Amino acid sequence: MITLVLFNIAGQENTDMPRNDGIEALRNKIMEVLKQEPYMGEKIPIKWLNFERVIEALVAKRIYHMNLEQLQRYAREECFIDDEDEFTTLDPVNSKYWLEVEKTGVLSMELVDHVFNKFIQQGLVKKDILDMMERFGLIAKFSPSPTDVKYFVPAQLKSSPESLCDVAPSYHDPCPMYVHFLVGFVPHGLFLQLVSRAISWCSETGAKQSPKLYLNGAWFVIGRQVIHNLILICKKSCIKIVLKLRNQDEAISLSTSVDAEVSRSVRLFVEDTLQDLSKELPYLNGLRYKLCVTCPYCLQEGHECANHSQPSCSHEDCLHFLEMKPGERLICEETFSDEVLTVRGLEKWFPQITSQV
Repeated sequence: MITLVLFNIAGQENTDMPRNDGIEALRNKIMEVLKQEPYMGEKIPIKWLNFERVIEALVAKRIYHMNLEQLQRYAREECFIDDEDEFTTLDPVNSKYWLEVEKTGVLSMELVDHVFNKFIQQGLVKKDILDMMERFGLIAKFSPSPTDVKYFVPAQLKSSPESLCDVAPSYHDPCPMYVHFLVGFVPHGLFLQLVSRAISWCSETGAKQSPKLYLNGAWFVIGRQVIHNLILICKKSCIKIVLKLRNQDEAISLSTSVDAEVSRSVRLFVEDTLQDLSKELPYLNGLRYKLCVTCPYCLQEGHECANHSQPSCSHEDCLHFLEMKPGERLICEETFSDEVLTVRGLEKWFPQITSQV
């Protein structure tokens, strides 16, 4: 059993009790030990401790951003910090390179040297660090030629792909393909891994133009004989894939086999990548998804959705998907129709050809 005895050592002098030499010695010993602590003698910034509590309260209210003037107002009104000299705005080191990563995803070697300077000084080779990051999908290398090498960081993008979301295939293009995840949401980190591998895949297949990356979106230019735009958009429960011929004037004279092989190669890349990720990453083990198109029957019926009260609602939460199966007709179990509908361009994802692009 442990007994904890509390008594007032410092307050003994204020009592009428006789001085106790043992207590006096204990008090002196305690003060001696306390003076050995590194923080003794330092001034306690009480006002700034209060300021920290104010910031914590703002974060609890989900207020994550504030300009300098607003911050100073809180400091004056809540913490009584009136001296403007106590505020110092620092210019981040290599800020232009950080902004480049957030805007384009391009990782500059100057930023790599700065971030990994400590490890490089310890003898680690910069290339080994980059190779390890590439292996785990943290970065992706795009190299159209041996002398032209870029690294991308898909996870650092800040701008949304609003313009990409509006891109629609033309009459000659395959229909949009959706990777629909049966759990109801895209697993965390999966889209970033898909984008990283798409960057490497485009580089390996001879793409010359660098990809354009966005927050939850990516745009690639692929093909050798004929150029296509490949667009990936990450939504709540699915990943939308759009393949669009870049020069529609070529569509008239375009070889069907060449065009179809581009579609087929994209589909196989997506399928193979998802299978590899489910094997390589433990948290994606048992990944369940289907390659789908939007249901043509529900779109034709024009039913009003319960969430937005709009007929044929195109919101991602209201879309009805049908699985793509080669050689099989699309059947909707939510509508009663004698018609046999299809989606224009669906067959281009499953061509029966083997020619090279």
